Amino acid sequence: MSKANERRCKCCGLRKPLSAFQPGVWDLKKGSSKTPARDRWCIECQEREVLIPTEQIDLSEMATKNKYLERTYNISLKQYEKMYMEQAGLCAICRKPTTREKPFLFVDHDHDTGKVRGLLCHKCNAGIGLFEDNINSLNLAIQYLRNTSSGQNDI
Repeated sequence: MSKANERRCKCCGLRKPLSAFQPGVWDLKKGSSKTPARDRWCIECQEREVLIPTEQIDLSEMATKNKYLERTYNISLKQYEKMYMEQAGLCAICRKPTTREKPFLFVDHDHDTGKVRGLLCHKCNAGIGLFEDNINSLNLAIQYLRNTSSGQNDI
């Protein structure tokens, strides 16, 4: 498939053929640069129900969640929801969706600065935490996986 006949879905991040998108979305002649980001989602992502976490909990739980987010990460529930919708309810790393049973993603933040980086699923959040946010260690893990997955270093 040539790059001219495929585009990256703004939701799942996968490169897909133009036929996987609504007709005309990527047609530059029609001014698609002004097309809303959700319209640049593939048809599969557009059909997937994005579970909004605040619609899954009652008002008392919302107030508790808001206080927790403000106290712990210095963000409001409204800011969390905005990030959640920008990520389409998907983990920022593995791009897996939330579920009805677990509609919230974890707030990932820099432990030194406190700056919020994005929203992650439990596994990705735990993985980064176990590597202590150390980019060098993560790169070594990536190299290890590349070396062992490609048939090199067979035992």
